[in-house]
Amino acid sequence: MDDVFLKSTQRIVCLGSRFASGGEAHLYKHPEDSSRVLKIFRRTTRKRAKKLKVMIANPITAPSAKGGAVHILWPIDLITDAARPSRVLGYEMPFAPNCTSLVRICNPSTRGPAVDWSFRLNVARNVAWGVATLHDQGVVIGDLRPSNILVGPQGETYFVDCDSFQIRSGSQLFPCLVGRPEFTPAELHGQPFDKVTREPSHDNFALAVILYMLLTDGSHPFSAWYRGGGQRMPLHLRIQNGCWPHAINRTHDYHPKRQSLPVFRSLAPQLQRLMHRCFDKGHLDPAERPSAQDWHVAIDVILSTKRFPAKRMPLGMSGRPLPRRTRRSVTSRLMPNFFAGVHQRAALIAALLVVFVLCFAIVCWRYDGNSPSSRHLTNSRKNTAHFNRPRRPSAARRRLLRLQAKARDLRPDPVPKKEAPATRAEPPASLANPPSPERPALIFTPVWNVPGRIPSISTEH
Repeated sequence: MDDVFLKSTQRIVCLGSRFASGGEAHLYKHPEDSSRVLKIFRRTTRKRAKKLKVMIANPITAPSAKGGAVHILWPIDLITDAARPSRVLGYEMPFAPNCTSLVRICNPSTRGPAVDWSFRLNVARNVAWGVATLHDQGVVIGDLRPSNILVGPQGETYFVDCDSFQIRSGSQLFPCLVGRPEFTPAELHGQPFDKVTREPSHDNFALAVILYMLLTDGSHPFSAWYRGGGQRMPLHLRIQNGCWPHAINRTHDYHPKRQSLPVFRSLAPQLQRLMHRCFDKGHLDPAERPSAQDWHVAIDVILSTKRFPAKRMPLGMSGRPLPRRTRRSVTSRLMPNFFAGVHQRAALIAALLVVFVLCFAIVCWRYDGNSPSSRHLTNSRKNTAHFNRPRRPSAARRRLLRLQAKARDLRPDPVPKKEAPATRAEPPASLANPPSPERPALIFTPVWNVPGRIPSISTEH
């Protein structure tokens, strides 16, 4: 599929190069007009085609906001297949040049030093102005999140993926079929989006989440430090149960993180009050959530009075990235909930004291002379005999010794060896008596091992 048909101009054009892709569509450059792009869906249904026709027939333009500009990339023209003109492929929309996603502006590590406090306040005001403009014209965004908003070099904002907005044409409603749990209010969790009618109060919750991430350290407002027992709830369940860590009358065990608490307290008082209305009171009554117009007015007052935070702002408020999280100790990783609160630390100190007293009592009882072991230690001889006695062999060694003894008993007696005959003759009996001076001694000189010779006897006087 290289050729497409533009219905408004009744022309067949060739698709340009693809420069972006999403979960539902691809974006192509316009071959003739650089200020427009072509969005081609992966799969198109009849309801989506009918919705696009209604949106093209009823365009929406956002007026310029004070101090910036808001652009809504509304569908301009319908794109069909060149071979089958009745088959809708996508639509044509304006192009946002030199823009970056709002996700990078919310993240302190990617926003850069040029994105200072006034720049982010200007972006927040433009986002609130764009949402208020859509609500005034009866449009509910539904899938409002930072990835669907682009930011220009001067702080201008662009709302993209307008085909997912909830619109109404007479009595017919075209709902928003998508959404993210972290930007969905508590009353919509667990409900199918195709059967739910979105209200502006639902967008007000997502808008407050985006502004909290933009004006603080980039973390979600329900991102907290858990100090209770049991398993920690995931983010969507915390939103569903209203576990906001900065709540005034907190009844849960989710507390603000160390790096986010000073950042939230450094915000302007009017912004803190609006966030308390949205996340604290708005959990019970969605009508209490501040509207996009309320946010726009409050931020406009801050920008006009230039009541910015001090120069030494908390980490995450300036353009500098947050430092990497330090490595926790082994004890805090193994038992993160035991050392969290004051009561837990007091219980730990009391337990250590009890263990110390018990160890001291055992040592004193052992050496006071009443225990059996102390009586052995008082007698040095018995103590020496006790510790120097031979150790009893193990069961395996005793079994081996019994087998060796049994083998010796069963061994037959050895045969006695015969005595070897004497190889040397005994001397004569005359040599047994000592010689006398009157009697000469006979010297017997045997010559052995000489055959045919007789031993000679010599007389010595």
